[in-house]
Amino acid sequence: FSRIGEAIAALGLPTVIVQEGGYLCDALGDNLAAFLTGFGGKKD
Repeated sequence: FSRIGEAIAALGLPTVIVQEGGYLCDALGDNLAAFLTGFGGKKD
């Protein structure tokens, strides 16, 4: 998910990120965090 975020950010286009809900999955939080880290770069 991090690499997906990086690839989308690398396009340099305006982007809206929408997270759909309505289903249960224990990995959703980790996947979202990885995507956003990849998209926005790691913030310390």
